Amino acid sequence: MAGLTAIRLARRAAAGAARLDVLPAAAAQPSQLWLAVAAPVLVLVGERERRLYVLRSDQIEYVESHGNYVKLHGGGVEYISRDSVKRLADALAGSGFLRIARPLLINIRSIHYAQRASRGSYDFTLRSGAVVRSGSAFRDEILNLLPLTQTRRATQAPRDPRPRLRDPALHLKPEL
Repeated sequence: MAGLTAIRLARRAAAGAARLDVLPAAAAQPSQLWLAVAAPVLVLVGERERRLYVLRSDQIEYVESHGNYVKLHGGGVEYISRDSVKRLADALAGSGFLRIARPLLINIRSIHYAQRASRGSYDFTLRSGAVVRSGSAFRDEILNLLPLTQTRRATQAPRDPRPRLRDPALHLKPEL
């Protein structure tokens, strides 16, 4: 028997999940098993110490880019996978993952608390104790999904857009 590759392991995991009614019945057909893995991902394959592990998406706390690979962090353990953050962001969007920086995806169910770090960025402390920082470019996407701030504009009176002109009479120096 040939060695178990990541693709074969993913197909076997998808077949096992189909038997447990985790995947839709249409994905249980052998010719469509590879499509089931490419659809909203329920399982990912990560490698650690020359072993391949089948990981459910809810076991992963965050994903970070590492060259041509990604590191899957979960349960205090790192796994490596030959994939990209961009592809995983699309695939895991329905599973509760959010892209918070160019090289980072985070599982929103694993967030313990968030803290404002600097203008437009946040520090997310995860249940495992790991801290990851978001990028300011992803601020709008983060706030659309997680209401971390209250908008002041909704509570304040509307501002007058016209510039204020100073009264020159108030700024005259007294003559001596």
